Amino acid sequence: MTSAGLTLPKDTPRTFGIVLYTQFEVLDVFGPVEALNTISRNLAPTETPMKCITFGMHAAKPIRSGPPTGVGSLFSQSFLPDASFDDDAKLAELDVLIVPGGLGPADAAEKQAVINFIQRFYNRNVKHHKNRYLFTVCTGANLAAFRSSETPEVPSPLEGRVATTNKSVWAYFFGQQKLHPATYWVAQARWVPQGDVWTTSGVSAGTDGMIAWIAQVYGEDKAQFACNGMEYNRQANPDLDPFAALYGAKDVPATQADVKWIIKA
Repeated sequence: MTSAGLTLPKDTPRTFGIVLYTQFEVLDVFGPVEALNTISRNLAPTETPMKCITFGMHAAKPIRSGPPTGVGSLFSQSFLPDASFDDDAKLAELDVLIVPGGLGPADAAEKQAVINFIQRFYNRNVKHHKNRYLFTVCTGANLAAFRSSETPEVPSPLEGRVATTNKSVWAYFFGQQKLHPATYWVAQARWVPQGDVWTTSGVSAGTDGMIAWIAQVYGEDKAQFACNGMEYNRQANPDLDPFAALYGAKDVPATQADVKWIIKA
């Protein structure tokens, strides 16, 4: 197949990172990535190539998408990350970091390593920079909402912002656990763009959110090209989320921060 000769706006992101951890949700990663793959394979020869780097706790250790002890099912997949969370040289390359949700991380050490890596990326690569983004899918937003143990005095990327997450865990996170009171959690949202931070609802919503991100950053024509290449019927309305009603999710206003509503980056 020959390239479609796509061109992207000047100075827009080219290098994407993906956070992998035990029990991550596969579609959270590969739905958005397939949209990016479709664009990257069709760039004009004169364009700067797009690049993807996967990160895990250990670079040489496979990461499984299912429970390590086979709780419930032994059916899962194994992935070998390109770099570890401690690889600062690889981290410095990133323009965008994609954070999936899922049942994991499997233990407290891995969870903290993921949280610290997300905060390190945001603090170093996104703050005070243009055209850099944090993109979370599903409960990846909840990981991004925690503060780092390395810099506990620094607010997380979601503090003082509006965000969304998987509606099936809404009652657990915000009803039982009372987590993340410095973020305004929007129930009726397929995805929420907030400048340099984008959050999406559960699982398949990540694909719709990434298509919307492509439309905003690369152009609507690139978004439609990705959909056509994937034979994907996108949901283009970010406020249309039937799963909020299904799970009885209601907005959870922030109680520990003044929230800034960002309409467009």
